[in-house]
Amino acid sequence: MGFEYEPRVAVMTFEPPFDGLEIRVPLDLPAMQLIRISRRFQELERRRSESDSEEESEQVFIAALELFCSLCDGWNWTRNGEPVPLTASTLANEIPGALTTKLIDRWVETVRGVGTPLEEPSPDGGTSEEQSTETET
Repeated sequence: MGFEYEPRVAVMTFEPPFDGLEIRVPLDLPAMQLIRISRRFQELERRRSESDSEEESEQVFIAALELFCSLCDGWNWTRNGEPVPLTASTLANEIPGALTTKLIDRWVETVRGVGTPLEEPSPDGGTSEEQSTETET
């Protein structure tokens, strides 16, 4: 019998003034996607602290938002009853900056939280503490 894994998705919710907003984000990302995301945000932080041009910093920020949006499974934001697309442009130009920062921070925390160790380590399966019930024949 084969093993089929169904990737997990979390629904992020927010407190006022954004209560009611829900964003569906993946919890289980392949290693290369995690590395790309980490590099984008590290590059953004580095450029913020260095004296790079504002335009270059904006490009890195937009690239990070595009990566984030490409991984998300949607949200319930509407305007005049119509769905607002979850895009880098929307996050950068149409919604409050505090929300954009908050949702990315929350998502990073959520993904990092998935990898925390178990409270009690599980056995490696090498040997059992129980005595064998096999009998020699």
